[in-house]
Amino acid sequence: MLAIGTLVSRALAAARTLRAEGIGVRVLNMTFVEPMDEEAVLRAARETMGLITAEEATTTGGLGAAVAGLVAQNHPVPMRILGVPRRFAPTGSTSFLLDHFGLTADGIAGAARELLSHEHR
Repeated sequence: MLAIGTLVSRALAAARTLRAEGIGVRVLNMTFVEPMDEEAVLRAARETMGLITAEEATTTGGLGAAVAGLVAQNHPVPMRILGVPRRFAPTGSTSFLLDHFGLTADGIAGAARELLSHEHR
């Protein structure tokens, strides 16, 4: 999992849940999108079954898009990009919006389970 900003704590909580289920996971705190720690991202791509990015921003043009571009050119792996889809969002509190878009510990853990289930088919 690669997370940025406030979603790092949610990714860490998701990782704890997944580890309790026997699923190995690591979390990279991506302090910023650019310059990206390309070596760490590519190491994660080589050493894991897939990558999940989590950000409190649009799914286009942010962390997920940058990671996907890097990985696609160097070591393609299955990915899930979690963030705000490119469409009109409902109005509400930050908490409501994070819940709405699945940007919670449970939502991130669910994305990891889904990614793994596709890998085992």
